[in-house]
Amino acid sequence: MRPVPEKSATTLGTDRGAALLTVVAVPFMQPFLLGGDYTPIAIALVGGAVALSAANDRGRPGMSASARSLGLLFCAFWLWEFVLAIIHPATDIGDLTRSTVSFFIMTLGLLVVLRDPGRRQLVVRWLIGLVIAVSTLYAVTLALWLAIGPAATVLPFEVPLEGYGGVQAYFPFSLAGHGNEFGGVTLPRWQGLGREPGVQAALSAWSIFTAPGSGYPAGGWWCCGSG
Repeated sequence: MRPVPEKSATTLGTDRGAALLTVVAVPFMQPFLLGGDYTPIAIALVGGAVALSAANDRGRPGMSASARSLGLLFCAFWLWEFVLAIIHPATDIGDLTRSTVSFFIMTLGLLVVLRDPGRRQLVVRWLIGLVIAVSTLYAVTLALWLAIGPAATVLPFEVPLEGYGGVQAYFPFSLAGHGNEFGGVTLPRWQGLGREPGVQAALSAWSIFTAPGSGYPAGGWWCCGSG
């Protein structure tokens, strides 16, 4: 990991606040668990992170060429997806427009927050920490499922998920959808932080390979279960 220039206590505290708001916003972004109906919450949180970041970055150089190129690449890809979707007869124009606008706002906001190496390192480290926490909860849930069965661990509420109805919560706090059969035993399919389990698997794989350079032990054994 590249060394980060020293900052004053006030500047470092502001950077930590921006990084924390960014990580808290992740579950509310698309395609994560609460993205869709709750995306405005993510936009508000990232907006706060942008304000804190901009306050710290006054008088400093703007975005690097690589950051601008990455942002333009993401925007070009989304515009292409927008064109493909808008010509499809089954497309909901309202949902498509909302998703497109929120994507551009989030992309620009994240470019501002993550352009600073110190904030970027904090966001990466804390996001991996979030993956570890969610994975630990699931490890407890899975152990209980195998010991006493999923029905005994059901919590008395569901989490609303746009387009999927409600997703059941299990003790201590794991969200899971329709079941899969493993060796004759049917277990609910873990959602993790994603709207679909594949999103969590991708986030887990990223965490395993990124963690050694972010201050975590090498090997990734502590978050392998999150896949």
